[in-house]
Amino acid sequence: MMVGFRWGGASAGAVGWFMALLAALLFFGATPELIAYSQLKAVLLTLYVLQIIWMALVLFNVVNEAGAIEVIGAGIVHLTSNRVMQLLFLGGFSTPSCRESRSSECQWRWWRRCWSRWVFSQWWR
Repeated sequence: MMVGFRWGGASAGAVGWFMALLAALLFFGATPELIAYSQLKAVLLTLYVLQIIWMALVLFNVVNEAGAIEVIGAGIVHLTSNRVMQLLFLGGFSTPSCRESRSSECQWRWWRRCWSRWVFSQWWR
């Protein structure tokens, strides 16, 4: 709708939401109680995600006001002048550890974590 009719995001989102409600009622036999429950669950999930985003922004602003962003940037520049390695250092520190899983994303995180440990072990020699 946004591309085909050149609508804005708010208009296309409202029409898409209304069409999804109609499809749930007409094609899937959803009851009004189920629709109300699903909408309440969606609102609560939205508030949960917004809380995470807001807290991340608060943390960023606190760290920025404390001057830690510049300190981290200067510290990484002292480690290496290669921009790709600087990016890999940041990515290695911010990647959470992953449990024993066979997913490709988890294997990628494991590989990055092990590779960054190897780079640090070579750097400290």
